[in-house]
Amino acid sequence: MERGSARDSYVLGVAVFPTLGLDEVSASGGVADVEIGGRRALRSLRLNGTVCAISLELTATSRVDVQANSATQRDGALLCPRAEEAAGLIEAELP
Repeated sequence: MERGSARDSYVLGVAVFPTLGLDEVSASGGVADVEIGGRRALRSLRLNGTVCAISLELTATSRVDVQANSATQRDGALLCPRAEEAAGLIEAELP
């Protein structure tokens, strides 16, 4: 990842949902089916479109979410490539 200025910075978060599957993803923007490392996943926008989340399916009733947000970037869709890159790193370590 490239280093930029503070205005280009973003934060990644990871959350494990042992009892919530992909069918229970809550989004405020569009939701799209994606595949990360051969695993079923969803890309969604949250918090009024300011956060991009990649939800990785573990089982039908569990998932791991990777979210990207920024204090200066209000368009979460622009953060999706970063969230997808991080999700790929995490996916490689999942059972």
